[in-house]
Amino acid sequence: MKVKFYLAALIFLSLQLELFAQEKTINVEITDPTSKGLLTGTIGVIGTVDDGHFLLRAISKGFSLYGKGVGTKGVLVVEKLNQKYGLEKSRKIEDIPMTVMNKAKDKSFEFFYQDKDKDIWLFYSDAFNNKNRLFRKKLDQETLAFEAPILVSELPIVNKRLDRRSNYSIVRSEDNSKFAVFSFVGSKSNEGSEAYVEVFDASMNSEWQMNTSIPEYDKGGPDTKLYGMIKSLNSNGNIRLSNEGVFNMLSKVDIVKGGNEFMHFMYSFYRGIDDPVITYLKNTDKYLLRMSLIQDKNKDVRLAGYYSNDKKLKQIDGLFVQSLNPFTLAIDKQKFIPFSNENKMDFLYQSESYLSGKEKRKIEKGKEIEVPSNTYIKSIFVNEDNSITLASEYYESYTYNGKIYHVNNDFQFTNISQNGEINWIQNFNKQQKDITLNTNGIYQMYESGTIYFIYNEPLEREIRVGQINSNGEVSAKTILKSSKGGELKKFWLVPGTISKVGDNTYLGVAAKLFKERLVKIEIN
Repeated sequence: MKVKFYLAALIFLSLQLELFAQEKTINVEITDPTSKGLLTGTIGVIGTVDDGHFLLRAISKGFSLYGKGVGTKGVLVVEKLNQKYGLEKSRKIEDIPMTVMNKAKDKSFEFFYQDKDKDIWLFYSDAFNNKNRLFRKKLDQETLAFEAPILVSELPIVNKRLDRRSNYSIVRSEDNSKFAVFSFVGSKSNEGSEAYVEVFDASMNSEWQMNTSIPEYDKGGPDTKLYGMIKSLNSNGNIRLSNEGVFNMLSKVDIVKGGNEFMHFMYSFYRGIDDPVITYLKNTDKYLLRMSLIQDKNKDVRLAGYYSNDKKLKQIDGLFVQSLNPFTLAIDKQKFIPFSNENKMDFLYQSESYLSGKEKRKIEKGKEIEVPSNTYIKSIFVNEDNSITLASEYYESYTYNGKIYHVNNDFQFTNISQNGEINWIQNFNKQQKDITLNTNGIYQMYESGTIYFIYNEPLEREIRVGQINSNGEVSAKTILKSSKGGELKKFWLVPGTISKVGDNTYLGVAAKLFKERLVKIEIN
């Protein structure tokens, strides 16, 4: 295995890594550093055209980099980059601020969308005459100005606490033929949420809309605007739009205030009904802990996640899988799959070489192995044989000397057959610890049945790439050094900024204080 380095026109550092000595290669290109203000960060790519890319940046006024903190407002900036990632032009969006946690005073940025004709649209909201209005404006790609706004929706504000500004989100169908705009806002007094879901085709034509009240079934406390926003933006695959235009959502709510017990609810929104179909997964002697959903090759909804035999959810004892009709949510089949000790070993350790002496003695004595409950589902993929691969990550946080440290350690990949059997489980060992979440975690790329990934290894001062194939064979290698004398010179990848910009091509950011570098990833 060989890593090759070379400079291209003194602008890009290009690296190439071949994994498993197979035909697939990961190529990485990195721009020279660009000076930015202390609180300026790239949010991500908002559009790709034949001659370059459009990026969205935020100049912060009181919140942290990359739009992930708390504070007041930020000024948004649209930038046009050429094919060599040089800056051609930029323009501030002065009249539409990005509000993060605080209530918007007037207009509020929501999201960007690029349609099938490669036109780029800015969506924003306001409040007028006790109504929330959602607008879209087309970006002039030559001047970076915006055309006149077009009204998308107008919804009554039934309660002053149910202001939808900063609360609209978007989800695309897998084939990009449709997209849904949705917003859920709720309050304790309402004992539920006001739901808005509207599905459009790729040419921005509305196909259907639903505006209704749905119960939250949350006995533990209110579903506040903040909770609704976090649920929408950090759904980890729990909101899906099918190619047929069915909007499915999985929601977890507390059963007991301040307790660990949860209940999961499934919602189905689709054309021709006035209210969504709602069903729930109730705990019995097994307690559902983490869940995620995906639509499989048979167009069924597949739920998969972990369960515990302990009401206090101290450990994970196995997997839960369920197949549902996406419209009626009728259960086709479901299964609890207990973990054997061998399954737990595969889940916790990449190989026996990672076992400590204490752990080896425990196993030799036949003692039960425990899988910690602070293991979180990050993604779920459906494969050509209709099996699904569940990817999860160990996470914990602690406070030391007044600072909160975030620990993102091992990744776990679990492949489950169409019939609900475990095909294989593979642990991937990594160690990440930082006071910021922005540089922790893994960015995953699914191409032709293989999961590729890129991540920071801060303890080793490295950036690594790897892959796991359909047989559960995993491999990873250092692609860049982030030490002072390394290629990245103390820059760290920000996984949350990475997005797909073309076939097998991804674009993101590596950052350090005051500076950023663009990172292009290609799999070919």
